[in-house]
Amino acid sequence: MQNFLYRTAIRFEQAKTARTYLMIAEVEPNVIRVCAYFALSFTEIEISELAQLSKSEGKRVDGISKQPETIKAFLLGQVGKDDDYHCGLSLESLLDEVLILAQQAQSIVGGRVLLLECADSSALQARYESVGFKYLQKANSGLNQIYRVF
Repeated sequence: MQNFLYRTAIRFEQAKTARTYLMIAEVEPNVIRVCAYFALSFTEIEISELAQLSKSEGKRVDGISKQPETIKAFLLGQVGKDDDYHCGLSLESLLDEVLILAQQAQSIVGGRVLLLECADSSALQARYESVGFKYLQKANSGLNQIYRVF
């Protein structure tokens, strides 16, 4: 967590390619800890012919086309929680915060999809599916691309 926050997050902020948000808690009087963080950006991805996207879901994701070739999305680029002290923070409450910010951006620039890339783990994918994400495709990086329409 610290490596991303100290190195990558600062570089992303300076380049204006992503914004990193911290969720903090006062664990003792005058002692504040970072419980979790997430980075939010935007992206456009190509849809593979192998993507598991029905025509109706394609229309839902794109808003116009039933068979989109690309998807413009808000990218949830990093999600992390402090393993030692997570402040009782659930994935659902973390995603609520992400969606609040994505909806604010949506009201200005449009957009309807939140994209996340995660390791190819059935347990991890099931966890994200439990909060409304759906599998889209495997990225060239080997990560699973999952999405949620909001």
